[in-house]
Amino acid sequence: MKVTKTCVKLVKPKKPTPPHLRRYGLTVFDLRQIPVLINCVLFYRADGDDHEGNIDHRLARLEESLSEALVVYYPLAGRYVEEGSYIDCNDEGVEFIVGTIDVRLDEILEKDPDRPGIDFMELIKRTPRYGANLPLIVAQVFLFECGAVAIEFNFSHIVADFASAITFLKGWAMISRCGTLDEAYHPSFEVSTIFPGKEWRSGEQVRPLEIPIPGQEKLIRNRFVFDGKTLKELALGIAGDVKDDPNGAVNRPPSRVEIVLGSLWKALVKVDGWKSTGSPRPIAFETAMNLRGKAGKLTPKNAFGNLVTHVYVEARTEDREMELGGFVKAVQRMLGNARSKYGSIDNAQEFLAMFEGDWRSIDSQVGGRAEGKHAVWSTSFCGFGTYEIDFGFGKPELVVTPGPPFRFVLLMDGRGDDRGIDALVILDEDEMAQFKKEMVAFLPGMLRA
Repeated sequence: MKVTKTCVKLVKPKKPTPPHLRRYGLTVFDLRQIPVLINCVLFYRADGDDHEGNIDHRLARLEESLSEALVVYYPLAGRYVEEGSYIDCNDEGVEFIVGTIDVRLDEILEKDPDRPGIDFMELIKRTPRYGANLPLIVAQVFLFECGAVAIEFNFSHIVADFASAITFLKGWAMISRCGTLDEAYHPSFEVSTIFPGKEWRSGEQVRPLEIPIPGQEKLIRNRFVFDGKTLKELALGIAGDVKDDPNGAVNRPPSRVEIVLGSLWKALVKVDGWKSTGSPRPIAFETAMNLRGKAGKLTPKNAFGNLVTHVYVEARTEDREMELGGFVKAVQRMLGNARSKYGSIDNAQEFLAMFEGDWRSIDSQVGGRAEGKHAVWSTSFCGFGTYEIDFGFGKPELVVTPGPPFRFVLLMDGRGDDRGIDALVILDEDEMAQFKKEMVAFLPGMLRA
């Protein structure tokens, strides 16, 4: 498999950013993020028999529409200024790469069903780029022998979370396909003025969350596909099994995301018990939660940037043999309690203080400064409509992400319309082998290849 890059350039906004918008202040939410790149690849099959005849036109349209989208999403064409914690919206542009790959798309997708597209992403990945004076976005477009197309993007987490990144991609795709941008994809930049981040408390520097990075262990990335129909049946069964909850949780069917997170957490707790020596240790399960729409006008649904908090629940030693329903209910309570407390606030300072409280708890209990505890980190990219992103090639055949360079669980919507979920699990080599055994042990027949 050979990749050839035929074009590498900077794409600038079609119109210059007005002087009064030149400085885009980052928020506390932006500055608290883990310094990694958000990256993802969308695979599109060839559209009809005339893909060779119109591919040059489509590539030109992709570049042109990217330039048009950057007028609306002007901070993305700027550069991060570390001293001052802001984006200089100087229109220097985003990196745009075009290339070819000498295989057919099916060779990529069928090579390893447990990790489709991951090896391809490893092949095309850029050298890690995260910091001042670098493009905030790198977009790559690769053409396959069969006429299929892969569009890969890298976003700097300092300026956007996955929700913002996907909204941008949807907007770019709409401009590419239709020539106009629907009002629904126009971002709100108000959050940067509501939650300014340079120093929200006098004398205190805002720093990112720390996550322990593994040493020499070989990390394995595997995809676990949860069938939507079975998830729905399991949700009803779990809700029916838990009649009286002493912790006060509403006895409602858990969401598909809560079921998958609970399932993965149960298996990971067993893996941790298998791996640990001596006395079993507590294990915490952390997940990111989107804050958009949680507090009315403070967090509008189209808010641009980072707008997530981190919450966690801990499994004690005596919880290790808990049934699946118990783990799912624990995740359900964790997320339900977080939604309730943020939803009750309409004051920016109170909202920010609550976020800071969550951040400090995570950092001290399960972050890089915590001692004697093991944590599993996770996030969900479900519900953002990644399979609706159509640049003119039709809807994606597959959307994948390699995830971060540490142990992690990442959920994405599955292919098709059954509301299934693809779970990317990143563990070291011996953990992954044991993890697969644990998943099969309590969910036989639920996972499909």
